[in-house]
Amino acid sequence: MTEYEIWELYNNSMEGLWSLLQFWSSVSFGYLALGVIAVNRLNILSVLVLSVLYIAFSIQIFEALGVVQGETGAHVESMKLLSETIGLQTPSAIQMITADISGSYMGPIAIFGTFIVAILSLPYQYWRSQREDA
Repeated sequence: MTEYEIWELYNNSMEGLWSLLQFWSSVSFGYLALGVIAVNRLNILSVLVLSVLYIAFSIQIFEALGVVQGETGAHVESMKLLSETIGLQTPSAIQMITADISGSYMGPIAIFGTFIVAILSLPYQYWRSQREDA
């Protein structure tokens, strides 16, 4: 396997993860918007069903990203092993593939923060709207 093929494999892997994360973010913000825009039209059953569906969807995406099993960055580690096995020569390829991502906490904090806020937002908005109506 040439350096170009490894580079291409790495880029494809990262693009796939990024598109999954973008899709999840879009669904999350749609779920948040639902709590603000359409909360007066929802009943308790629809709030519960939507919440359960959102949680199930998020868990499935987190498993695909490797967040749930603690495998975040596992694909990067396998790329590092592959690069060491074939002996990469290009400095930029070595630097990109062997970059240390262990100190990067902002991404997971933002993902789980969005998840928690989304889960709590719709039931809270529903509870608040019912309380104002009473």
